[in-house]
Parts: sequence; structure tokens; C-alpha cells
Amino acid sequence: MLSIYLDKSCSMWKVRKMVEDHNHPLIPLKLVHQIPNHRTMTDADKAQVDSMHRHGLPPSKIMGLIAGQAGGYEFAGFTKKDLDNYIERNLRSKIIEGDVNATLNYLHGKAEDAPMMIVRHSLTDDDKLEHLFWADDLSLFDYQYFGDVLAFDSTYRKNKYNRPLVIFSATNHHRQTCIFGFGLLADEQTKSYKWLLDNFSEAMMNKHPSLVITDGDNAMKSAIEEVFPNATHRLCAWHLYKNAVSHIKDPEFREKFKKCLYAKFECDEFEEYWHDMVERFNLVGNDWVEKQYRRKEQWATAYLSSKFCAGFRTTSRCEGINSFIKSFVDSRDSILALVQNLERALRDYRNNEIVAEFETINGEHVPTTGLHSLERHAASVYTREIFWEILEEIKSVAALDIVSSGSRSTTTEYKIIKYGRPDHEYIVLYDQDTQKMVCQCQRWDSYGIPCSHMFCVMKREQIKELPETLILKRWTKDVKKIDDDQGNINGKEDEERSILMRIGALSVASSRMIYLGGRKLSHFRYTMNEICRVTNDLEAKLEQTISPEKGKKVGDPSVAKSKGAPKVRKDENKRRQCSNCNQTGHTKRKCIERTAEKDVQHNDRMFSEDEFEDGVESVSIPNDQVQVLHFLE
Repeated sequence: MLSIYLDKSCSMWKVRKMVEDHNHPLIPLKLVHQIPNHRTMTDADKAQVDSMHRHGLPPSKIMGLIAGQAGGYEFAGFTKKDLDNYIERNLRSKIIEGDVNATLNYLHGKAEDAPMMIVRHSLTDDDKLEHLFWADDLSLFDYQYFGDVLAFDSTYRKNKYNRPLVIFSATNHHRQTCIFGFGLLADEQTKSYKWLLDNFSEAMMNKHPSLVITDGDNAMKSAIEEVFPNATHRLCAWHLYKNAVSHIKDPEFREKFKKCLYAKFECDEFEEYWHDMVERFNLVGNDWVEKQYRRKEQWATAYLSSKFCAGFRTTSRCEGINSFIKSFVDSRDSILALVQNLERALRDYRNNEIVAEFETINGEHVPTTGLHSLERHAASVYTREIFWEILEEIKSVAALDIVSSGSRSTTTEYKIIKYGRPDHEYIVLYDQDTQKMVCQCQRWDSYGIPCSHMFCVMKREQIKELPETLILKRWTKDVKKIDDDQGNINGKEDEERSILMRIGALSVASSRMIYLGGRKLSHFRYTMNEICRVTNDLEAKLEQTISPEKGKKVGDPSVAKSKGAPKVRKDENKRRQCSNCNQTGHTKRKCIERTAEKDVQHNDRMFSEDEFEDGVESVSIPNDQVQVLHFLE
């Protein structure tokens, strides 16, 4: 402690009292940037942090990037703690009226710019958020083309309320994952899934999928049967195999069961194989084995080969989505942050489609097989990824041979065998008038792709191009192209679907224009002016506005318990004790004994105002400790 006074007789500052025990050396120069008074974030720093955080960079990487730009952490001007505090204050400022209200306002605000966007929510009895579902216009548009097969799964630990997040997904014409919507539920009960599927179906113009694949949850199963009664519910083969590992410990049995999952059996062949397997491993009467047999129509390929599945056998795409969004979301996120981060993940998925679209349009295939005309036509019709699969079927024609054929009216029956398997025949029926083909292998029925047996018949019939009956539009390059016939549809529901499809087509068509318009400033101004001009013309013609409904203030949801989470029992007899006096009923911060000790220590260090004024007489200072301090500007 240092006490000084002004000696007016000589106009100099002199030391009145000094206590050396409290002295310490000054902070080294390399640590000065840690002192709070030396730390500040400029407006430029805040703008840069906002931009990087908005695009998904975590605070640690943002700090590292700014420190690298400044030449070191000591020159950044602030610390990681300051950065975390700034980001946290920004997040809190957005949810002043509550997390849920901020989220609903955000989603409804986006719906004003995209009228086809769907936002639905329900409330509990105490006006707290129960369920939430949302899907933007492009998701609704994609569902109209790729919603024939639907996969969804729930995942936890994606928000601070621990609410299960449900993501609806499928595969597009590039064999890539496309997302149809998101749901945030209160729990994983049947009524919750039914509410979600009801709103999902309504948002998608009541178009039901032909096949739904899940992990086998009973609540999901009941909701699917009620909302999509005509859809085939397929169980995830991967989850079934993992269940077999946990229930039946015999490795040999698991390999046999795996063959039941994936092998291309006929129904009678599957039945024979299954009964032999069960008897061989003495599993007759086993509860788990009998349960799987009762629902064999939901997982055995032998019973699902005639159902179109678009290549789906497992929920691996759902697991892939959950793994991918881990880099975007965090278990501490608010619902508003979760919604915004999921939008960034969705943007990445859609960018992958744009890249695949570019490669499909600009790629030129060089024929590699003897069926040049069929190969070239397939390359011109299908997307790049689908064509590679078809090319493998064309190559397989070399191993096939037609052993017999017979005609009945306009239909010809071909019997085909494969090299190395002369005992197994495949029958292909071909109608010359309609050019329709039906193959016994049912690959066309399940995958929507002509099989090698069909290409073998095309070779015999000298067909130069793929028949229209064998081209499934969902796999083609022009799947999202709107024809004139699709633009004029009667009926309210069909008209709404038509509007949605036209909006999606315009969005896809304008993506290239937006890219070119942003390359140069002059192009940007021209593009912006033209967009404003066209928009004004269309608004003048339509003269209608659509505003979403905004409900009352909604309370934040309570934290949900994960399904199957263990119940933690608290010992009510055990009470918290003070670490200072070991007494119950208070903590160390409010301990009376500790407060009394601090008061005594504080009084020992204090001196009265009179002592301060008369310090020269009351305090004896050796001459060698008297110092004169000059204050310089």
C-alpha cells in the first residue's frame, strides 16, 4: 500500500505511508493483453465475428483465425473469453421474449418471403411449446418428385431442452440425400408421431409415400399405420442385424440371418431356408426369432422385392444426416439456434445437388460396351450416378444367354440363364406393341432401373433406345422440368401441387442466373434491376399478399427425458453442508463464521480518516523510504 500527499511548501508529492508486504512486480509486456482494461472488441471485429459465426464457425476457430490475421493472440485485442461473452450476449438479445417466441417469429418471417413455407406448432395446457414442424418451399417441391419413399428417425442431444429431433429424408435423382422437413417433439409417444405425420402429410398436399422405412420403433409403427395406411412399412435391415447380434450369440446364425435379410429368395425358398435355419440352431420357440418371423413381410427381401424402395434397405441415410449435422448443432443450442443451424446444413445438402447437376450436364460419356446405341441413350436420359448403375447392367449382358423363347399373341416369353448358373432361369415377358417388359428378378419393380435380363432382350430385339415404359422419371435429368400438361391441373389439391411445382422449377432455373449475376458488380446491378422490374410487374398482376398467422406468446418447453434414460433417485435425507463450518442449511458464501473472520481481517487493514489526515505524525517513515513522485503528462 502506498499513501502520498502534496507538500504545498515545495509543490512536490511525498510518500506518507508505504507497506512493502503488498508489493508485486508489474505484469510482463507479453501478458498485458490479458488485463481487462487493455481488451476491447472493435466494430470491425464484431462484424467479422458475426459473419463467421453465422456461417457455422465455432468460437475456437474464429479466435484462431482472428489471431492469425493479427499476427498472434497478443495482438488480437481481445481474448477467447471476450469472444464467448460477445456471442452469448448476441444470442440472448435475440430471445428476449423467450426462445420459442423468437423461433416462431423467425420462421414466420421467412414464410413472408416464401409463402409456400409451412410452420406448425402445438402447445401444452400451460401454453408451452409441445411440438414443432417446419419445411420450406424447396423441401415441399422436392417431395413431389422424390416422396415415393420416405425415411425418418429421431435423434437426441441436439438442443438444450433435449427434445427429440425428427428429420424426414429420401434420395433424389442423383442418389443424394434430400430433406423434406424437420420436427421437434415433446416425446417419442405414438400421439406425438401421429401429430407430426398428420402435419407433414398436410404440408405435402396429402401425397402419401409408397414405402416408409424406420428403425422399428413401435410408436413410429403405430403412427405410420394410422396416417399412411396404404404405405409399406419397411424395417431397417442394419438395426435388425444388430438386434440379432445382441439376442443370438451364435456367429454362424447371424451370418445365416443376414442372408435372409439381403438374399434374393423366392417366397417359398425363403420359407424353406428359414425353417431349416431355425431347426439347425435349435431356436424353435425362441421369442425373438418368432417375433421376427411374424413380421417377415417388413424386412425380408423375398417379400419386398416387388415394392419400390429406391435403393433403401436401411436407415443409414438418416444416420448419415445425424452424423453430418453434429458439426452444425450442439446440445446446448437454443431452439432458435437449432433452426438456423439446420438451415445451414440443408444449404450444404442442396449445394451437393447443384454440383451433381453441373457434372451431369457438362459430362460427356464415351461408350465402353458393344451396345453403343443403348448406352448413349441411357447416358442422355439418366443422371450421372444412375447411369453408372445402368452401365453395370449393360456390361452384365455378356454373361447372359437366351435359351428359349415363345410367342403368345403380341407377347414373347424369353428364358435367360447366366454363365456359371445354368440351373437358374429368369423369365422376361416382352410386349411388342407397348414395348413393355416384365422380368422375374423384379429389379425394375424395386429399384426402377432396367435389369441386365431386359437389356439382353433389347439386344435380341435390336432395340436402339430404351422404351419409355422402362424409364422412371424420378431418375432422369429432367425430373424437375414442368411440362405444359402439369401446368394446367384441375382440382384444389392438384392446383396447389401444381403451384408448388412451378415455384420449385423457377427456383431451380434461377440458381444459374444468381450465380452469374454475382460474378461482377455490373452484372449484379443489372440482375438486381431486372429482378425488381419483373417482381413489380408480377405484383401488379397478382395483387395479393400472403401473411402467416402469428399466435400468442408461447412459453419455452421443459427439458425432455430421453427414451430409456435411467431414473436418478436423489437422497432426500442428505443435505448440503458448508465447507467452512460443516453445518447444514447454508453454503460457504453465506457462512456466519467466515463473514466474521473477514470483518476482523478487514478492520486490521483499515485506518480512520483522522489517521489518514494526521498520517505524518502517526506514522514514522524512515528517511530512506521517503520518495518523491513526479507525475508527468
